[in-house]
Amino acid sequence: MRRAATDPLYVSRNHLEGSLLDAPLDRVLAACRKHLVTGVVRVHALGSDGVVELRAGAVDRAHLGDVAGDRALELLRGAQDGWYEVAQRLPDLTGELGDAALMQGDIEGVPLIALMRHCEDHALTCTITVISGFDRACIEYRAGEIARIELNGYFDDDALPQIVHWKDARYRVAAPPLDLDIEGWPVPRRAPTAPFQVSRAIAAVELPPVVPRLPAVATPVPARARSHRPEPSAGSDAAWIALAAVILLALAIAGLVLIS
Repeated sequence: MRRAATDPLYVSRNHLEGSLLDAPLDRVLAACRKHLVTGVVRVHALGSDGVVELRAGAVDRAHLGDVAGDRALELLRGAQDGWYEVAQRLPDLTGELGDAALMQGDIEGVPLIALMRHCEDHALTCTITVISGFDRACIEYRAGEIARIELNGYFDDDALPQIVHWKDARYRVAAPPLDLDIEGWPVPRRAPTAPFQVSRAIAAVELPPVVPRLPAVATPVPARARSHRPEPSAGSDAAWIALAAVILLALAIAGLVLIS
């Protein structure tokens, strides 16, 4: 289908195309390894189509025509003519590479804690954006490790316990744009967005119990911080009254003596 003249032109940040004459496959793979790219490198060379599958920058699978494995990778690396395409593709929750560099879902389909474990297990470099009501959080991963957490525009590494227990939250997982170190030209296409495919193992994951927050209570003052003055007692009050009566009696007698 031809693109209409009025349609906007999208340039994907997750796809690059190039010529093996300008950049041999070894150089392309080295750049992908440096930037921990997860996805595929499609190659047309030697009269056949080949694919190199990458996981966190490392070659996971390779085939060229009917040839697979190390032999296929060796032939592709030796090709001096042809073209290549680098396409970032995130794995779905079954572990297989999906069709997009952008995935989306919600906590009803997959708990956020299970999604985070998925990023760790597959050593993903990506950003999870979580939205719940007026709150927005970003959890950045690099090679399966949390690099930083942002909550409502502020970096807060302690906000994770709050985020994972948000209600009615939805999220999006996006691979970062391909780095300029990876040679090639941007591809004029819109990167597709795919929902997460749920496996039985992921669907069975249960969230840890939520610990309720107790209301704040006033902290009692320690005994040693109180005044050291003894508390008044009934006996001490009677003594003070008797002393006052004696003083008043003495003053009355002194007054009578002066009058007489």
